Amino acid sequence: MCSDARTASRGCALYSAIGAVFMAWVTAMLHRQPFYLKGLDDVDNCRSSAQGATKAFLFSFAASLLYVCYDSECRRRRVRRHRRAGGGGG
Repeated sequence: MCSDARTASRGCALYSAIGAVFMAWVTAMLHRQPFYLKGLDDVDNCRSSAQGATKAFLFSFAASLLYVCYDSECRRRRVRRHRRAGGGGG
């Protein structure tokens, strides 16, 4: 499925972005129109849980993006070092 950490991080970022958008929508529904969501015993608790899940997805998204940026910078440095060492290629 994932051949390396970079691919896994990109997949996680995509999953987290979609999760954050969905949970933000659920949070908005709980704030504005909780009567559309049936079977909720404690709306305030559900609101709090939805906000927490949104924050968790956003944190996961940010961590994934940071790793992708870090990995890209590491790759650029390796290419520069290789070119300086006489590796050519371009």
